[in-house]
Amino acid sequence: MINFVIKYASLAGLAVLVLFCGAAGAVGESKLSQKPIPLQSEAYSVFAVEDIVSYESLLGKLKAGADAPDTPVGRIWSFLSPSLREELVGLDEGTELEQNTKYRMINGLNAVIRNHTLFDSAVWDLASLPEELRADFEAGLDTLASIEATARNRALLRLTFPDEILESQVAPFVHRPKTLRIFGDPFLGSGELSRGFKIPTGAVWQPSLFAYGTLRTAWQYEETGTRLPPITNVAGPPIDRGEAKIEELATRLDLFFNLGLTPTERVLLQLRPFDHNESYSGYRWQSPTLNNDDGWDLRGDADIQQLFFEGDLGELFPGLDRKDTRAFDVGFSVGRQNLLLQNGIMLNDNVDSLGLVRNNILAGKASNIRLTALWGWDAINRGVGATNRERDSASLYGLFTSIDFPDTTVDFDLAYISDEVTTRYLPNRTIQYEGGDQFNVGLSFIQRIGHVNTAFRFNLSERTSGRDTIHADSGQLFFAEASITPRGTLDHLYGTFFYNNENYQSVARDPVTGGPLGQVGILFASPGIGNLGSPIENTTGHDSFGGVLGYQKFFGIRRQLILEAGGRKDTDGSEQGRAGIMARYQQAFLQHYVWRVDAYYVSRESLDEKRGIRTEFIVQF
Repeated sequence: MINFVIKYASLAGLAVLVLFCGAAGAVGESKLSQKPIPLQSEAYSVFAVEDIVSYESLLGKLKAGADAPDTPVGRIWSFLSPSLREELVGLDEGTELEQNTKYRMINGLNAVIRNHTLFDSAVWDLASLPEELRADFEAGLDTLASIEATARNRALLRLTFPDEILESQVAPFVHRPKTLRIFGDPFLGSGELSRGFKIPTGAVWQPSLFAYGTLRTAWQYEETGTRLPPITNVAGPPIDRGEAKIEELATRLDLFFNLGLTPTERVLLQLRPFDHNESYSGYRWQSPTLNNDDGWDLRGDADIQQLFFEGDLGELFPGLDRKDTRAFDVGFSVGRQNLLLQNGIMLNDNVDSLGLVRNNILAGKASNIRLTALWGWDAINRGVGATNRERDSASLYGLFTSIDFPDTTVDFDLAYISDEVTTRYLPNRTIQYEGGDQFNVGLSFIQRIGHVNTAFRFNLSERTSGRDTIHADSGQLFFAEASITPRGTLDHLYGTFFYNNENYQSVARDPVTGGPLGQVGILFASPGIGNLGSPIENTTGHDSFGGVLGYQKFFGIRRQLILEAGGRKDTDGSEQGRAGIMARYQQAFLQHYVWRVDAYYVSRESLDEKRGIRTEFIVQF
């Protein structure tokens, strides 16, 4: 016990030291804070730093406009602020511009295109403009909404500087589809609000109920590379049943009902009516255990996946602080709710729990500190795959911290699960020990280094009960993630590396989420529907390292292709190495529909290879 206290006191001290260093390193102004970040609603209509192909070429052409006032470039130059023009004139052409100068150029150009008197038919040739732009400029930009008018001016500048300015890398907002409103005010609508009613605490509630959800239907086929056991209870030699295969059509519906009471109080209900105990409605041709098991399998389930009430104490009891000057803005949530910590590595489950959240804490150089205290008492699932059990005797306690520094977000999470050790007698007459106490620590750093998005996560689990069980064990899991948008594209290049030492165990995991390594990439992710698992095992039952390298290619905003290669290698001699490739194509239709196709191949050390293909149709409403 003394060693346990010393070990985690040292770990807590290390975390405090890391947080202190993060605060100290944030004294200088973050480069990201200098980047002009437009309002989300107008992001597609203005310039971002990455939209300029060559600042040096653009500088030269802009400066030439000073001597040609009656040209498009000259008119744009005249709309720049005097201070910016003076700065640009003093710059030598051909030299690489400093980052701060680029930011000021972007801000200056955005000020130009926000001026809706920029266009002059005596300067630009209307006949040379695209038809849609010509019609808008002829009618006058005053007939358009402000954001749309700015977008037209942005397109005008791109036509003026075609070699220096890219098309907007942000798509305009599409028309929001109607929600399935049952009663109450429209979701994020406009107009007069309903009067509502006052509850005994003094708060005014304006109830509105709407439904939303996701309907998934997937056809899946996999050659597992595993031989089925032969049939031996027959006369004569055993009958070989060949390779285990999966072929199925499965359906899953996640249905949500949201009862909004105020902007801060609501009740959420989630149901999954088409699957039960990891069996999904659909048609099965072959399963992992039977060579020929065709037939319909219709499942109905009224079990509650989530049902919780969340709110803010200061808003629920406004009389406690009528001037809103005291620290009563404490958020809370109670009921069965989804808990996701450390990007799902430490915790990913729907748990009956009570959480208290204190947000907007200011200290030192941190722009925000959020503290969450949690107690979970039921519906706690432990283990992965065949070892996953709902543990009635388990209780979950947690303290979760998120700190935003100017250039880094730090998450430091502590969780403890108390669970009695129980025994299960298996058919082979062996005893399996389940449950057990466990302590988990998670520490993550999320930041942008230059143009590269990075995340580093360290998670530790420590069994604190006296016996090894299938649910409580000790181990360490390290993640390093990096991604970047290649210059001049909308694409996404990413890589993830992990290292697992011993047998890391999450605090709790929903049966359909798979193991902690599901966050590595699509090769490690469980589909969450049907009998199909992840192409490469996402469990942490042995010492190993691995990762993926992927490229996400966007064809506009409606289509994308992901190509990924990766694998894992054991370091304990267990010969469980894996190497695989996977492709995923996705296509959106209208506003509610997505079609997806996956194909993968995995080579496995000491086992036959595994290959599969699946296609899925998704309806989001």
